[in-house]
This record gives sequence, C-alpha cells and structure tokens, in this order.
Amino acid sequence: MRQRKSRKETKQNYTYNILRVFIFFASLAFCGLGFARLTYAGEWLATVMSEEVLLTDPQKDKEIVEDFAYDMYVQPVAGAVLGCFELTLSFLTCCASCCEFRKLLRIVGTIFFVFSIIMVIFVMLAFKKLEKVAEIEETVGNVMLRNLNHLYNQVKEDTLVSRFTFELNGLQVLLGCCGLFGYHDYENATLWKSGVGMNLTVPETCCKVNRYDFLLGGEINFENGNCTQNPNSTNAVVDRGCAKAIFDDKRWKLLIGTIVLSSISLFFQLETIAFFVCQIQVLHHEKQDVSSELRAITAMVLKEVEANALEIQLRETGDNYMS
Repeated sequence: MRQRKSRKETKQNYTYNILRVFIFFASLAFCGLGFARLTYAGEWLATVMSEEVLLTDPQKDKEIVEDFAYDMYVQPVAGAVLGCFELTLSFLTCCASCCEFRKLLRIVGTIFFVFSIIMVIFVMLAFKKLEKVAEIEETVGNVMLRNLNHLYNQVKEDTLVSRFTFELNGLQVLLGCCGLFGYHDYENATLWKSGVGMNLTVPETCCKVNRYDFLLGGEINFENGNCTQNPNSTNAVVDRGCAKAIFDDKRWKLLIGTIVLSSISLFFQLETIAFFVCQIQVLHHEKQDVSSELRAITAMVLKEVEANALEIQLRETGDNYMS
C-alpha cells in the first residue's frame, strides 16, 4: 500500500501554493494602492453630481460624472473583495494539499478555472475604461470648473457651498494641486472673489502646507504667509491643476491595475491548466495502482487456490495409497 508522503501531487501542490501566496499578497497590495486618494476624489465628485450644480447637458454630463465617481469607489472595493476571495481559496488549497483531500482539491481547481474567467473579464473592462478616460476628463473638468466659479467660498453659509468648498480644499491639499486647470481658475471664482478672496489670488489650500496636519486637524501652517496674494513655485502649487492631478492619478492606477490584473489572469490560466494536468496524472497513477493491487490480489488468490488444490490432491493421493 502507498504511503502519503510518496504521492506525486503533494510536491507539485506545494509549489503552486507558494506561488499563489506571493500573487495574492501582491494583489491585495495593489487593491490598497492609493485607496484613500481614490475614495477622497470620489467623495468630492459626488458633490459635482448634485442636481443643484450647473450642468451644460444635465442628463449626459451627470451620467458621465456619475460613472467616473462610481468607478473610483468600485474598483478598489472590487479588487479587495476579489483579493480576499482568492486568499481564501489559497488557504483551502493549502489545507487540501497538506492533508491530501483530493475531492477538495478538485473543487478548488474548478473554482480557480471559473475565477480565471472572471479575471479575464475584469482585464477587458479595465482596458475599456482606459479608452474612455480622455472623454471623461474633458466632461468632468468642465463641470468642476463651472462649479468652482459658482460654489467655492470660504464662508460656509450654504450646505452645498460648504460641502463643495470643503471637498475641494481637501483635494487640493491631498493631491498637491490648485484650481482645476491651474491657479488662474480662481480669477473667475465669483462667489469667492466677492467674499474673503477679494484681495487674494489663491485660497490658503493652494499654499505649500503640511497636508497631514490639515487632514487630521484642519489647521493650515504656512511656509510663507504671502502665498495667497503672490503665489509662486516656491510658496504655492502653481503648476498643477486638480483635474490633471485626478486623471493622471486615475490613468496611472488604471494602467498599473490593468498590468497587474493581466499578469494575475495569465497566471491563473496557466495555473489552472497545470492543476488539472496534475489531477489527470494523479488519477492515471491511481488507476494504475488500483490495477496493480487488483493483479496482486488476484495472483495471491490464485496461489492460494493452487495451494489448496495441491493440498487436496496430495491428501487424496495419500488416502488412495493407504487403501
């Protein structure tokens, strides 16, 4: 009878599991990459989707902006869910391999096959989103610019104005940007210019500040107190608009995500093929072993029958001789 340590599939499954662990943790690391930045941008874009904001084509613009904001939430969440699911499969596979539960191995192998198809679909969707980023960037940028002109104000008198101002301030500090296409956007920010921004060129959040102090406590510590009136590359962010920052960030993450998903998907496809080949080999060896055992048992039975027949024959011969 075979011993468990001699089974061929054990070493192969150990190799697969080591590779899986590295891939799964890499996938989870990608899911968390820039999660806070994506979520924060999505929260701010949710304000842009409000029915009260100014839209040139309300139905079309709102659909495009809503789709973009939705993606910024769904992508990291979906990636984290898939990563956790894959990590669970990895744990089950390790248990099945170590304990040699062949039925569980076959079930997990089937799930891997289905999961690899899902990963291919996600890769295709990611490529599709990459193609739409330029179109979305123009629409979202124009919508945000119109709302900056009419909704941005440091004096928090209106709920919508307060929320829009708060989100834009946070976005400027978080992404290191000013305005939407540049700091000159504030020249046309009528609501802000009519209030506290009357004698200012840019708001305080365009200055170079400690972003973490601002996000944690809402406090702004200026490196140069003159940055709001005379902004330059030394004391303020004057060379990067938030629209570019958002979409550069989005495009970069989509590109990295597409490469990572493509690699993981390819790995799953190859791994699934190797897994089922391994299972076929195991079944083939099992059939051969069963056949060998049956032949051995048959041979033993035949020998026993022959021995019994010989004994009976000798006994009959002895009886005849005695008589």
